[in-house]
Amino acid sequence: MAIALEGEFVVAHVEGAAFAVARPPRMEPRLGLYLDGTLPAARLADSTLPEPYLALARGIQTVDATQGWRHIRVQDGGGAPLFEHDFARHGTSGWAASGGAWFLTPDGVAATPLAGFIGTTLADLPNGARIDATLARGRAGAIAVGSDGRAGGVLVMVRPEHRDVILWRLDEGHWQGPIGGGPYARPWLSAVKDLLRHLLSPYLIALVVGMVFLLIGHLWQTARRSDPRIGESDRPPADRWALLAAVAIAALTTVSALLVADLLLERIPHVQDSVGYLFQAKVFAAGRLWAPVPPVPEAFWHEFIVMDETRWFAKYPPGFPMILALGVLAGFPWVVNPILAGMASLLLFRLGSAIDRPMTGVVAASLFLISPFALGLNGSFMAHTAGLAFLLLFLLGYAHSEGQSRGASLVAGAAFGIALLIRPWTAIVFGIPFAVDLAYRFADDPRRSMRQIALLGAGAAPFLGLWFGYNTVMAGGPLHNTMELWWSFDRLGFGPDRGLGGHTPFGGLLNTLRNVAEMNRHLFGWPGALTLMFALVPFALGRASRWDRLLLASAACVMVGYFFWWADGVMYGPRFYFEAMGPLLLLSGRGLHVLAQAGSAPGRVLAPAMLVVLVAGATALYLPPWIGALNGYNYVHRGPVSAVERSGISDALVLVDPGSIQQWWNYGMVFSANSPFLDNDVIYARATPSVDLAKLRAAFPERRIVRLVADRLIPAD
Repeated sequence: MAIALEGEFVVAHVEGAAFAVARPPRMEPRLGLYLDGTLPAARLADSTLPEPYLALARGIQTVDATQGWRHIRVQDGGGAPLFEHDFARHGTSGWAASGGAWFLTPDGVAATPLAGFIGTTLADLPNGARIDATLARGRAGAIAVGSDGRAGGVLVMVRPEHRDVILWRLDEGHWQGPIGGGPYARPWLSAVKDLLRHLLSPYLIALVVGMVFLLIGHLWQTARRSDPRIGESDRPPADRWALLAAVAIAALTTVSALLVADLLLERIPHVQDSVGYLFQAKVFAAGRLWAPVPPVPEAFWHEFIVMDETRWFAKYPPGFPMILALGVLAGFPWVVNPILAGMASLLLFRLGSAIDRPMTGVVAASLFLISPFALGLNGSFMAHTAGLAFLLLFLLGYAHSEGQSRGASLVAGAAFGIALLIRPWTAIVFGIPFAVDLAYRFADDPRRSMRQIALLGAGAAPFLGLWFGYNTVMAGGPLHNTMELWWSFDRLGFGPDRGLGGHTPFGGLLNTLRNVAEMNRHLFGWPGALTLMFALVPFALGRASRWDRLLLASAACVMVGYFFWWADGVMYGPRFYFEAMGPLLLLSGRGLHVLAQAGSAPGRVLAPAMLVVLVAGATALYLPPWIGALNGYNYVHRGPVSAVERSGISDALVLVDPGSIQQWWNYGMVFSANSPFLDNDVIYARATPSVDLAKLRAAFPERRIVRLVADRLIPAD
């Protein structure tokens, strides 16, 4: 990236794109380099933390091989050098840190695991000066011009994963803005290199770790042969208490999700999608497919909730709203996903036991419990936890159906049918490897396989019929997509009519890169290069079973499947990949087992110890800031609704200023307090110039109309 001082402007140049903002009246000859850090912390994280904490964080950053500053050069308008610093040769000498925990990585880049600046003072920074800097493996880095991060100036941030540049004003170290920016065209090669690094690093580490365990096992066996006093451990197998552990883990998973849903997410939806799910669940709970379009429709408009001539309904598939409707009827819709999370935990245990051994299932369920990614979604109103639970039930039924169990085949088919109703595209791509597996088995034994296929189809048929029927009634045809009723471009594939502004293979590559990077960071909160290490051990050591291959293929198919979708979908983490989490958790349990076997008796101690260290590190470093980020997540909180409840007002219509079209949360955080039939005690409406107050009074003559302003109620007039 390059920054030039051109007269009255500061101009950032990134990959051929230029972004200009007004130059401050006075700029000091200072430069600051910023990184947002590996850990989910505030912009200027506290660098006064205990040194053991910082040392562990630096170690994680080193293993992760993430971003860092490599080189910076400043020239005057004629190209003469004013300043140059190569961090590989000179370290951080001459630079002072402001926040973060800066250190030099083995490959010579200045990095920090916590967000912060590192700054220096120049002899001069004249008009016409040009600043060139190299950011290695960039995710989100910035250059402060005229500031070391603690004073005034202009901050230019580049986010390669988002393909954008954002400019901020710095005022005594405070960020003001954004004041400019926009997208830029990231080169193909840069994105491909990043994606390969994210995918291959875990495999290479799995190979190295696996070879070390094989060596340990070999040395142990050699020592046993030379000294008869050295024997294998005769302790009872841990499998004996695995069931009790699994039940306890499932209970903890449900409780932790309930705490997130109650204390952090405040029992309300935090994403537009989840607002739609809850709306449709309320409609289903009333025994209806849609609500009538409300009077003064523009006053109750919400993103992704369709209003046609007479019908008001959410654009989403019906599966999750049908499940969520049970919670609505019980009066506790926010407990549905936590219960499904506990169900998924038990299914992970049962599935691990079925395809390998009970402890494999315990490890998989334990990783699900501590996953920051799972913690957020399990406490939310999103559909992904339900999708995961029913796809795991499909896997368990499929595993048992191989023994010619009719009931298992029917359960597998039914579970897959329900998953189709919840998240159709995810279920389809998730199931591709199992369709191929069935085809191979049919070729070997047609009669036996045909019976299993027929039972799977019989189990799925009622739910397929329900899906086709719903699409016909709501969208006009069995294969028509209700999603397209809101946006006609909300569809798979490439072209100008796919996605907002069109979708291309390069866009798919960049979406894949962002989701893979988010998964590596956020699945367990470990160093990204270690996230899939255990899952890939069976393949690195050549010990992968048929089920290992099926699980890896299923996870890979989900990831490849969303290459064809126009949006990256990142919310609570890489949510489009959430259902791939089940196979990856099971493979991680398998990988730990393979390592323990490879290392003989020492391996049975070292492999679990590795896992404990990683989990402890994530619990200390990654989980606390992520839990904090869930409070008020996505700008949504219960404050406005609580303020109205405290007022004691009744039979009222409350007007809310929705702000700009991008600020969906202003109305979104109160919309879910409405009944779809607008028959509850207090209802909330949008206060915009297009909403006629007289029409609202005529439509709701018995209601008192007030405005909600900064958590205060004032008369509407």
